[in-house]
Amino acid sequence: MPITLLIIVITAGLCALGATVIIMHPRIHEGLAIKSGLILLALGSAGLAAHITHAGAHVDPDDQAMLRALAMCCAGLLVVMASAAWRIWRCPLALRAVQSASGWTPLDDQPEAEQSGA
Repeated sequence: MPITLLIIVITAGLCALGATVIIMHPRIHEGLAIKSGLILLALGSAGLAAHITHAGAHVDPDDQAMLRALAMCCAGLLVVMASAAWRIWRCPLALRAVQSASGWTPLDDQPEAEQSGA
């Protein structure tokens, strides 16, 4: 198996493992929609890693099984991102936490000296 395929298999396997750990961890409460997106992501990544491992050096980029696994990964990632954005938008406490972590503040909240650039 070429090194690039080995890197893809390892990356997909780690992504599946990470999503599974997040799903199964008892202290992480991510909600039903995010959990279902993580399940899609984990299954798609595991399917991609298994398909590439099984195909070996003869991986066809137009193979339907590989395209389905990639579509499953993309769908899972889309569900996770949309659910996280919805959760942040709906919960003011989460929005405040994201704003403080990113350092973003509205211009109205800054002192006058900083607004004028002096």
